[in-house]
Amino acid sequence: MEYSEDEKLLMDYLDGSLEAAGVQELQKRLLRETKLKQKLALYKWGMQTVRVEAIRNLVAQSQHDFLKTRDKDSQVVEKHEPTGIRFTPSFAQWVGIAASILVFVALGGVLYLGNMSGADLYQDKFLSYEISSFRGNAENASGIQDLYRSGDFAAALAVVSPEGDLESISKDELLLLGVASLETDKPQQAITYLNVLQKRNALDQSGELQDERDFYAALAYVQMNNYTEGYALMVDITQDSAHKYNKNFPLGYRTKIKILSLIK
Repeated sequence: MEYSEDEKLLMDYLDGSLEAAGVQELQKRLLRETKLKQKLALYKWGMQTVRVEAIRNLVAQSQHDFLKTRDKDSQVVEKHEPTGIRFTPSFAQWVGIAASILVFVALGGVLYLGNMSGADLYQDKFLSYEISSFRGNAENASGIQDLYRSGDFAAALAVVSPEGDLESISKDELLLLGVASLETDKPQQAITYLNVLQKRNALDQSGELQDERDFYAALAYVQMNNYTEGYALMVDITQDSAHKYNKNFPLGYRTKIKILSLIK
């Protein structure tokens, strides 16, 4: 794995090998650069979680114990071991190698996830909403629906302001405005429309378009790097077997979001 200059700088800082002048300059940058500060926090978390040195010490102790009993037990197969496996020094060495590999795989995974953005994860699962699934037909479609259908998302959003009176907007249109906001990289605006849709459903208890609302709201939170809210919604979706998007957030994807909610 190749590291950038900033990554090397942070690792030297955490190792205590950075010179005093370098420490002062880095601390000044940390006050100004949020991303650099977040990356430092990630590395600290990785060091605490992986505990590389502790695992190495454990492996070394295991090797010592195996070697200590070698002379006494090297020719003896454990009587109660059905497979007849003997613990030899070479086995102990393989234990050490395997443990070391696991350590660096875990650390690499942390660094890999730390470099991922919500935008990347959002693009992984985003699905364009098909307006053909709406009730009715093109003849009685509203202006927002027409503009959305034509792919002019910016024009659809210009029809109504998220700060304006949304009471006259139908649930169909609220969903379209939410998805159009995502299509134009405005996740916070998407949440505004989608939350109004949810409040309407809570009032009339209809659950109309609720599955779509949940799915796109989860993605909006991920795009905003709000992994805690996004993960909570994904759990609700996957635990509901009747949910239309029940299979859209598999375990591996949810695990990434959960880890990011802890380290970012």
